[in-house]
Amino acid sequence: MGPGSIGMTEEFIIPDADRERVLQKLYPFVDPPRLRTRKTGIECNRKFTARDFKVVRERGHIALVSPDDYEAGGTVIDGW
Repeated sequence: MGPGSIGMTEEFIIPDADRERVLQKLYPFVDPPRLRTRKTGIECNRKFTARDFKVVRERGHIALVSPDDYEAGGTVIDGW
């Protein structure tokens, strides 16, 4: 656990075999990206692959977040 954008957070370790299923389940929009899809994080302007997503719990809420942008306060919806 460590400090996040709103208090303490807990990051879940997602096994490779489950990453596609978790991405499909937690993605907040209708058309989730494939694991190999490349995106650029808006907060840090760094490229990442959807496979590298993180899942965190913060104040009882579970969020799908991009790998670098979360430290800067971003979430999965901040990738373009």
